[in-house]
Amino acid sequence: MKFFEIFKEVGFFKKNLKEMEEELKKIELKGEAGAGLVKVFMDGMQNVLKVEISEDALRDKRMLEDLLASAYNSAKKKAQEEAESKFKSMLFKLKDSFPVEKE
Repeated sequence: MKFFEIFKEVGFFKKNLKEMEEELKKIELKGEAGAGLVKVFMDGMQNVLKVEISEDALRDKRMLEDLLASAYNSAKKKAQEEAESKFKSMLFKLKDSFPVEKE
């Protein structure tokens, strides 16, 4: 592969990475704990969008803390899985654009 072609591929990669980030920002994922007593909503970039707490969860501070951590971790795991899936898809597209040189 020639030097100029490599730079073209880097540009392709950067463009697709930016598009992937924009897609991830538009996704809303929900993590919940305690059978829905606490819900954490997060975008695909792992930014917390909102938190919903049931009145029942407010009665026990220690339980609420545990439920918040659990719901956050659940949402974060979903966001990571979504990002990984999109990244693999992007790499698959990129792989097809690299010619294999024979020696």
